[in-house]
Amino acid sequence: MPIIMMRFCKFFLFLLCFAFWGFAQSSKLDIKVVVTPVAAHCHQPGGLPIPDSLHFTIGTPVHFTITATLHGAPITPTAVRYSFNEDKMEPTPLRALSIHQGVATTPSSTMQQSGFLRCNAEVTYMGKTYKGHSMVGFDVQNLMPTVPMPTDFSAWWAEQIHAASSIPMNPEMQLLPDLSTDTVAVYEVSIQAVEPGFRVHGILAMPKAEGKYPVVMRAPGAGVHKIGGMIDEAKQGIITLDLGIHGLSLTQPDSYYANLANGSLKDYPFQGIQSRQTYYYRRVYLSALRMVDYLSTLPQFDGSNLYVCGGSQGGALSLVCAALSPKVTAIECFFPALADQEAYLHGRAGGWPHYFYAHRSDPEIRAIAGQMAYFDAANFARLITKPVFMSFGLADLTCAPTCTYSTWNAIPSADKRLVITPQIGHWRNLDVWAQGWQWMLNHKQ
Repeated sequence: MPIIMMRFCKFFLFLLCFAFWGFAQSSKLDIKVVVTPVAAHCHQPGGLPIPDSLHFTIGTPVHFTITATLHGAPITPTAVRYSFNEDKMEPTPLRALSIHQGVATTPSSTMQQSGFLRCNAEVTYMGKTYKGHSMVGFDVQNLMPTVPMPTDFSAWWAEQIHAASSIPMNPEMQLLPDLSTDTVAVYEVSIQAVEPGFRVHGILAMPKAEGKYPVVMRAPGAGVHKIGGMIDEAKQGIITLDLGIHGLSLTQPDSYYANLANGSLKDYPFQGIQSRQTYYYRRVYLSALRMVDYLSTLPQFDGSNLYVCGGSQGGALSLVCAALSPKVTAIECFFPALADQEAYLHGRAGGWPHYFYAHRSDPEIRAIAGQMAYFDAANFARLITKPVFMSFGLADLTCAPTCTYSTWNAIPSADKRLVITPQIGHWRNLDVWAQGWQWMLNHKQ
């Protein structure tokens, strides 16, 4: 091949690579859609630990500005559309907005009841659509759960706990050498709970040094998966227990849990839902409470400080344990699931797993609400007088801010702290997690 032809081929290959590189870059544009609420006046009650955008009074007209940036620099999109909805309820139809100097402004909207108003934005740029949203709150300090507390709520749970407590725990411990360290011994533990033959498991991590230590139990989020343990936390001089709720060994291959998640445990949050005695979460709640009982018997426990933490499903379990176990001294709770679930029956966003959202017009399904009330995290919240740290994000579409905030308001404890992260969805900000962790541990007795 002539030299000139070789040089041409090399140059062509360079251009081709550059073109593909440019295409790859353009397909990953760092475009952010910023939605900002604007109101003529805003009532801001003193001392409430919530963003200013949550202090709007009912009836206050609010509009939103919508802008877009590319790598931090303002851009002018080719089209902007918006819709409104009350939290997770059905949005209004998308409507187009005119753009002036890169900014689009929505008409005003408001709410006539306590709750959250969401503005959803869609921006078109270079043929692609990008989304953003913003949430504002109206009179949220007075937002309360819609779920009624059954008259025999406490009595029924006392009966369930008494029955479960009569079953011998028969604890078993198996050392896990691969997870243990020079300073921490790690075990898979299991106890008999709720009914003969059913064993609930956890990964227990304990400091090896002799002494008495506080205990932290972490309740899991929803799903069927391997539990890893809280080993780094145990290195701080804490006994930790990472809880499993399904009665499964926690040291099996990942495929074991995946098969169950797609098989017998698929949709477990709805299993046995027709009756409070058969509902899946009855066993889950009682198992968590029995594991607290077990942890309180450990010889290394300091006898005074037993904490529970968790997010989503684990957040609900932390509320359950704080409400029903006298042994729990403080909790750290993130965006609790199973909270104010029947709010959909009242025209308001309810909690995960959103059972009543799809079935709210079915009379037979509506009748189940009375059974579900015995498992609603908001009803457990009403019984809590212990210290509570709670956090959630306004961008959470799994555990809606409406049901989470109403659950928070229902907690009568005089010692509670709330941290709201406006731009965060259904996940924990590590800084907030650390903040809540330290707040919880600071409540030593």
